[in-house]
Amino acid sequence: MADTPAVRSDACGSAGVARAAGIGGVFPSGDVDALRGELEQVAARGRLSASERSRLSTWAQCLGADAGADYLLRIHRHSQGDGDRPMPPWEANTVSW
Repeated sequence: MADTPAVRSDACGSAGVARAAGIGGVFPSGDVDALRGELEQVAARGRLSASERSRLSTWAQCLGADAGADYLLRIHRHSQGDGDRPMPPWEANTVSW
């Protein structure tokens, strides 16, 4: 799952992750034509190469349990007045294709 492009609606909580990953797509919720367009773009791009899949999988580690726990701790510290507001790990880790 971590090395496969995904298409999500903008109403989905993980839409920001898809944007940061830079691959896959995001479409306006309820817009079937936009969904079709995103799916066509992903299909037209074709399969990811082994190196692209590896690169995406490596990037996706920012979504894992350890990164999530660290992010949650930083949110808690910030809420207690101890530290700056944390940036989501997927936003700090964008990929350019």
